[in-house]
Amino acid sequence: MIVDNLLEIVEESDERYKCYAFSIPIQIFKNIMKGEELEEVRIYLSIDLQFETIKNMIESYIHWFTMCETVLRNYYENELGERSAPAS
Repeated sequence: MIVDNLLEIVEESDERYKCYAFSIPIQIFKNIMKGEELEEVRIYLSIDLQFETIKNMIESYIHWFTMCETVLRNYYENELGERSAPAS
C-alpha cells in the first residue's frame, strides 16, 4: 500500500493535526511526484483520527488523484464547454 510509505513529520505536526509526507514517489494526475515536488506533498490528519482506521480511505484518495485528470478534463469540456490543452 502506498500509505505504508507515509512518514510523520513531527516539526509540522501540532496539537490538532499530524503531518505526513511520502517516502516514495507518488502519481498525481499523470505526473510522478518525486524530489522537490514530492517534498511539497503533505497529508494532515486530525489527531482525533486513528491512522490505521482511515488508512484505506487515504489509499483510495491517492488512487483517485492518479485517475482524476480524465474526470476533471471531461467535466470542464462537457459541463463548462471549455477545451483544455492536450496532456504532455
